[in-house]
Amino acid sequence: MGRRGTDQLTIALFVVYLALTVLSRIFLFVSAGVGLTLNFLGVACAVYGIFRVLSRNIPARERENAWFMSWWSKVRRFFSRMTRRIRDRKTYVYVKCPGCKSELRVPRGKGKLIVTCPRCHREIRITT
Repeated sequence: MGRRGTDQLTIALFVVYLALTVLSRIFLFVSAGVGLTLNFLGVACAVYGIFRVLSRNIPARERENAWFMSWWSKVRRFFSRMTRRIRDRKTYVYVKCPGCKSELRVPRGKGKLIVTCPRCHREIRITT
């Protein structure tokens, strides 16, 4: 009663713990120092995860989770953007607007185009 329980950061800590444990077993055969260091980091993640689950300082744990979720959303957005670019590489060209640095998607194979940036309304001449 009165404890935080699991949240996204706690789940991420346990996933990192499992990954580091597996990597420590692999690197233990290559270099004992690297394997032991990875194992120590994994155990530290698990201990901190258990501390977070049992903590009664709910506002502090919510702030930590909010920070993690803001960071994680940037990571997810980056990989989502890269996945979209790889998927669309045959039909679209991605260019950056020189004015506002926003990313523009232009159809491939259309020759010389004048594209207007939807954010800053700057005209850009490109060849696709």
